[in-house]
Amino acid sequence: MIPSITNATELPTPSTNMSVPSDDTGVLCPSEKEHAAQLAINLIHGKWKMEILCELEHGASRLSQLRRSMPNASTRMLTMHLRQLEQDQLVVRTDLSRKLRHVEYTLSRSHGVATLQLIDMLAAWGKAYVARKQSALLNSG
Repeated sequence: MIPSITNATELPTPSTNMSVPSDDTGVLCPSEKEHAAQLAINLIHGKWKMEILCELEHGASRLSQLRRSMPNASTRMLTMHLRQLEQDQLVVRTDLSRKLRHVEYTLSRSHGVATLQLIDMLAAWGKAYVARKQSALLNSG
């Protein structure tokens, strides 16, 4: 669900009651489209969020496994991002502990998988953009 925007100066943030208004045809007006796009960006914004999501694409992972795959990320930052991703329903946290603490993180089937598709599209767009810019530089010089 996407936050309801009542004030034009409000920026949507994840982890809130979410719904995006549209006209009768279901098409977003420009300002509504901007707010919905900003929400999507806010959901994946964070130094380690996209990397966490991409790691979880390969399957369930424990915090210690994520730490090993991202050695420059502190445990505190990974934990903070994982909590935000869980709260935003992009990641599912499963407690498998019996005696020892054993928690695994996976992508949520609905939002997490869709977010990876969005990241893939953004990556393809970014790659094409860089190629066009380089081509334009070569052709102008």
